[in-house]
Amino acid sequence: MCELNTRCPVPVALLLAGLGFDTQALVRERSGALWSSIARRGVFRHANGQWQKNGGFTELPQQAAIAMAIDAQDRIWLAYANARVGVVAGARARVFGVADGLPDENITAIGTRGDHVWLGSESGLHWFDGARFVAIRVRNAGALRGLWGIVETATGEVWTAGITGIARLT
Repeated sequence: MCELNTRCPVPVALLLAGLGFDTQALVRERSGALWSSIARRGVFRHANGQWQKNGGFTELPQQAAIAMAIDAQDRIWLAYANARVGVVAGARARVFGVADGLPDENITAIGTRGDHVWLGSESGLHWFDGARFVAIRVRNAGALRGLWGIVETATGEVWTAGITGIARLT
């Protein structure tokens, strides 16, 4: 097992072949570095031929991320169980929680477009205003339950996918 802040000698071929690993999410930085969330093992960053737990950021939770995304600023967004969202921006990492507007439940999806960051949870959709997360209110709140997919279009529409189906917000 790979320890925090140590280089992890896990070959890319083994990881991506799924031999003993349950990959939950993948994102790639503009630099080419790969972030992978492995169930029951955590989040790992692959750069320069080496794997490193949490990219070396001690601030990030040790658990696997449920979802990950990258935004236009090349920030890595990581969604976790228990009302936590991590963001890695260059050489800094931060974890958001309930005090930052997150619902007190699992964060299950992340969608980005430009500087917009959208989060899905078990009970709804949330938008990052640059400082904190704001819940999106709609007439049929049940339409945004159990989200697992979020896409914002070039025209500003937001599409979600969840346990109640697909929804479009205009």
